[in-house]
Amino acid sequence: MELLEEQRRLNWLRIYSDSVVKQLDCDGLTEDDAWGLLTEAKRKILERFPTCENEYQMLYERRFRRVLIRRGFALPLYDDTAIGV
Repeated sequence: MELLEEQRRLNWLRIYSDSVVKQLDCDGLTEDDAWGLLTEAKRKILERFPTCENEYQMLYERRFRRVLIRRGFALPLYDDTAIGV
């Protein structure tokens, strides 16, 4: 049962992070919109995985940053105050 629940949580994380990347890659997205999206994404992810902030920064913030760089956005991600929880 625990394994099934962990698999559900990981599936949610995969689907949700893919959704965030797609939204970040939308043409009409402004830097303010991106900031709000990233703030909400961090909050939601760490709400479900509260002990995994280092993993979040290593995996998901880096993934999101690559999209932002490609889009030409310059949002600070790695400072704890930058994308608050």
